[in-house]
Amino acid sequence: MGLIMLLDAGGNGILLLTLLGALVLTYWECRTNELTWRSTLWWLSLVLLVHVVGYIVLRLWLLGRRGEAVNGSVEA
Repeated sequence: MGLIMLLDAGGNGILLLTLLGALVLTYWECRTNELTWRSTLWWLSLVLLVHVVGYIVLRLWLLGRRGEAVNGSVEA
């Protein structure tokens, strides 16, 4: 969304609504996974800049992080 606004195509209300939804979901995911405030702000900034793609990257990163936690506990 941030990139779209820079290109002056941000007049569509649906884009703004989905951006707000993605930001809320990002905040929720970060708080649920107990990330630090600094990490949460970093992810919110990324999602603000690249919108849905940023949210998808966050979900993939969290999925990998959960996998590491599971593998780490199995080895211990």
